[in-house]
Amino acid sequence: MADPEHPPYVAVISLPHLTRFVVTNTSNHPAYGIRIRLVDDTSSTSSVILVHDFVYLELAAHTALMEDWPWIPPDTAGRRHFTASIATRNGIVTEEMILLHDENDQWARAIRVMQGAKELERDVDSNWPREANGDIRWGR
Repeated sequence: MADPEHPPYVAVISLPHLTRFVVTNTSNHPAYGIRIRLVDDTSSTSSVILVHDFVYLELAAHTALMEDWPWIPPDTAGRRHFTASIATRNGIVTEEMILLHDENDQWARAIRVMQGAKELERDVDSNWPREANGDIRWGR
């Protein structure tokens, strides 16, 4: 029952002028009792904004559920930083998601799901900018 090493997380599908959040379960097992609170904490000077509170009783293995409503950024910042608290029956993990706006009016993504200092999941677009050593620059 469920997989504590591969919890569900929030990703995005981004097309020109249309971006939607997607809750994804990449595990070989279903996840149960899911609650994900996604906040936009882009600005370090203002308060965080609750973007969405996802609640699912069950999410089947290898499943992704797209939200019906598009995400519209609250301002013109070209880099967005999100944090999510993900609770399932197996415990609580955190997610960090960074979006970069590109010239095609789409958002590239870098996502990592952590349990303490241990990285459980990583989903980074292939064209994401990297440091000289190939690492991702996480954080705001």
